[in-house]
Amino acid sequence: AAMGDTTHVDEQERVCRRLLPRAATVAYQHVYKDNSRSAWRRDRRRPGWEALVEAIRGGELDMVAIYHGDRLVRQPRDLEDLIDVGSERGITIVSPTGTYNLADPDHQMMLRWMVARAKNEVDHLSRRMKEGHARRRKKGIVRKGGRGGRPYGFEPDGVTHRPDEVALLREAAGRILAGEGAGQI
Repeated sequence: AAMGDTTHVDEQERVCRRLLPRAATVAYQHVYKDNSRSAWRRDRRRPGWEALVEAIRGGELDMVAIYHGDRLVRQPRDLEDLIDVGSERGITIVSPTGTYNLADPDHQMMLRWMVARAKNEVDHLSRRMKEGHARRRKKGIVRKGGRGGRPYGFEPDGVTHRPDEVALLREAAGRILAGEGAGQI
């Protein structure tokens, strides 16, 4: 979440709708969401993002309201795709933190800076997390978490297995390996 902001996606939509001019709000029918799909991973498919870019490319939109820049674009290459399709049409991006015209080179520069900064923060966070996991592994410490302060399948010490939960985990793993979808399990 940006700056510790964990505002729910539906509330983000309400904020965005308030940003749009009244005439746009009445005519506005496109909502693009990628719930629970972090855009930080390069290989992550985001159907909502892809549909938004196609709508801009197809001339369906001239303005995009976003809650925060990192809710829309998190990878520099995604921003370049957005600039490529949006600059030709002069797409305006409105958010609580500012308004940007994709045809304006100065606005493009500001967006590039914001995305680069956010990407740098994520890279540092990822590095620190990996280093922390490696330190704990080296010491034989299991990361505690989950319900009751323990990972599922373990006692609160994070080492001792809970046989009933371990059996369920093994069953789920077997079903996944057999080709069943995780959502079905």
